[in-house]
Amino acid sequence: MPIIQADALTAITSGILERAGASADYADIVARHLVDANLAGHDSHGVLRAPHYVRQIDDAQLAPQAQPQVVEETAAMAQIDGCWTFGQVIAGIGTELAIEKARSAGIAVIAMYHAGHTGRLGSYAETAARAGMAALAAQSRLWCR
Repeated sequence: MPIIQADALTAITSGILERAGASADYADIVARHLVDANLAGHDSHGVLRAPHYVRQIDDAQLAPQAQPQVVEETAAMAQIDGCWTFGQVIAGIGTELAIEKARSAGIAVIAMYHAGHTGRLGSYAETAARAGMAALAAQSRLWCR
């Protein structure tokens, strides 16, 4: 089995996503999350997801350049409409917003919807921990037809 260094795998994955239609920024964010999931031992949330994301882009189920929007906000809460872009992008925005709100209000709740696959949830709690915060991340899939 070939061994590919993490930096090279991140660059390859980012290039695949960018060629599929993702912005360079989004492709880099998602590729980094996928490779980090592999490095953390969560291969089910790793690079093997890239072909699925490409199919979703091709099938117009994932909007690879959509800009998430904060649609409601208070001092300690926000709702983010992800506009069907990559879940890793939306959750990154939500995590940073939660950290900012928790610093000023003492607590924060962020709800995100219309999101693609979010990836390994532990990475967002780790981001909060590095900022000196505690975090609980959960995902629910509600299917409406």
